[in-house]
Amino acid sequence: MLPLQKNLYMAKRIELYFPSADKLSWLRNISNYSFVDYEQGSELIMLFHKIQDIESLTPIHIVTLACFIDNLDRKGVKVKIKKDNEVASFLCNEVKLSEYWAGGKNYVPASRDSIFNLWRIIDNQKEVYSRLIHDYLKKEFFHNKDLGAVKNSIDEVCYNIFDHADAKDNAFSFVKFDITTEKLFVAVCDFGIGIATSVKNATSITCDCEAVRKAMEYKFTVGSQKHNQGMGLGNILETCFGGDEMCIVSNKAMLNANTDEIKVNKIDFYFPGTLIFYELSLSHFEDEEIIDNFEL
Repeated sequence: MLPLQKNLYMAKRIELYFPSADKLSWLRNISNYSFVDYEQGSELIMLFHKIQDIESLTPIHIVTLACFIDNLDRKGVKVKIKKDNEVASFLCNEVKLSEYWAGGKNYVPASRDSIFNLWRIIDNQKEVYSRLIHDYLKKEFFHNKDLGAVKNSIDEVCYNIFDHADAKDNAFSFVKFDITTEKLFVAVCDFGIGIATSVKNATSITCDCEAVRKAMEYKFTVGSQKHNQGMGLGNILETCFGGDEMCIVSNKAMLNANTDEIKVNKIDFYFPGTLIFYELSLSHFEDEEIIDNFEL
């Protein structure tokens, strides 16, 4: 009996490899791993030793990994990261992933000023995060810029989650600011039903690609939240400038857009929810209009 018990125990220890930071490969791995039926009480060891460059990790990588870990935690699966290189140390020591589950926190400040770190998106706090980012950027970098569009864009992707996702709080945002290029990088991900499925359920559309394109229409909503007053995901694209890009991945569809065109393609894996990523060049934002108030 003892050898058999030992084998059963060892079978519960599973190693998951993330061999590349290539975004499409990463999303494919996250998606495929998320559909594995892990036994409750299993211990998953995540290995990132083949990814050597910390800078290759973008907000896309962080939010999708967070949603995946949250999904595992809800199923009673234990997750550990093997700290055998700088990337793993970055995830543990700077992003501080463990504090979101072992510590039960919704937000932990990052140790780098340019990283606003993970934020678990909860309905009654969704506008707090956007305000914090707006105020920080204005105070530290853009004293005279009108950054209202930054707050509005982050609000918009959060509205999207509560309008479409049915994610049950398995939703995260990660924001990074590049001081050199003065670009803001925003990624929001949820492991809900997916915006593609949500749109198909509310319309006569049957194709994921068409559904994701539909979601970009001005003021489009499936009407699941009466209080939702968002202007639509397309409004975010109107805030982008020049080389700024926007990407949406949901179910079997991927949308890539810039100010010139929108492309939607079918992907060879099923993404369990919705990922929204976009860039904003803040240096191009207009200066605030200051109106003097003279009282007689």
